[in-house]
Amino acid sequence: KLRWNYAADGVQQGDFKQVKVMGIEMVYIPQGDYFLGDGLANGTFRQVGNLNPAPVTQSSIIVKCNGTSYDDPQLEGAGILVDGDDGIDKDGTTAVDNPDYPMGFKAFYIMKYEISQGQWANFLNLLTPGQAQVRYYQTSSNRYTLSGNAPSIVAAAPDRACNFLSWMDGCAYADWSGLRPLTELEHEKVCRGIAAPVSGEYAWGNTSICSTAYTLANNGQPNELITNPCTNTGNASYFTTSYYYITGPLRCGICAASAVNQTRQETGASFYGVMELSGNLSERTVTLGNIAGRSYTAIHGNGMLSAEGHADVENWPGMQGVVISGAEGSGFRGGDWSYAADYLQVSSRYNAAYAYTDRNYNSGFRCGRSAP
Repeated sequence: KLRWNYAADGVQQGDFKQVKVMGIEMVYIPQGDYFLGDGLANGTFRQVGNLNPAPVTQSSIIVKCNGTSYDDPQLEGAGILVDGDDGIDKDGTTAVDNPDYPMGFKAFYIMKYEISQGQWANFLNLLTPGQAQVRYYQTSSNRYTLSGNAPSIVAAAPDRACNFLSWMDGCAYADWSGLRPLTELEHEKVCRGIAAPVSGEYAWGNTSICSTAYTLANNGQPNELITNPCTNTGNASYFTTSYYYITGPLRCGICAASAVNQTRQETGASFYGVMELSGNLSERTVTLGNIAGRSYTAIHGNGMLSAEGHADVENWPGMQGVVISGAEGSGFRGGDWSYAADYLQVSSRYNAAYAYTDRNYNSGFRCGRSAP
């Protein structure tokens, strides 16, 4: 049902208005304990004094990492106190001072797929011309297919995951749709679920991954398929399978549709059935690696952007209101079609605190929402 207090928006009886309803498929992630880190992946989270994974529960634990070039000294040194239902110690004082940081312990929702090119075109077409111009990137490279001018932008491959999204682009979509960015902790929870970590595992729960270059049928269509998916191993779009012959992202959910045996492994699905968390596009998440990321609070978007087309939600990283700029506190997780397999590992943190501000051929976005 839809209920609208239209008078509050200045609409009167007899006015003509167009209302569009667009659904975003979400997956519910239940509250519960889980692990951070696997003891192997680059920059992986771990406990203090050893390489063991860190359990996230209702009790407090100090989490460290092996260190990446983008993390601050606090995370690599003394570590960060995390508590599943109470929050985190963002500044290293050993007491929780951000109770609203999304830990992944409490229940939340996550988009089942990365933002598609069709979803992005619909979003742009419902903005004002000035807002759309700020958020619209035009290129014909790396399987990006948006063309035309708002409000008539079209995506030639609407089911394909949308690349060339900056951090501020993704935040704008989250704000507009009433969602929020996800944290890198939530990313690991969705991949691993309640299962014990496996060293070097991918989102489908083991270390097996396809090593054959993919070929496609029905390229760009809603039924785009991989004609030679690997069997009894994990399927994902990454350097070996996609870089030389495909050169861009695949359609959302393609591995599930292409799998021979429809197992979690062959479809590339996470513990909860969320797709493409390993590979296809590098997904922008809020980092635990610096205080800008640790200051994030789980406020949802309110459906409205600034007049300039920016998200304007308090305590989201990068809310400086500058076009394609402002990303401190964000990073990347999951790897993509142009990266080697080790970037796809669940606990890999190569770029987890890399505050890249521009749009890139291999970066996309996926949003979430805290459960009530």
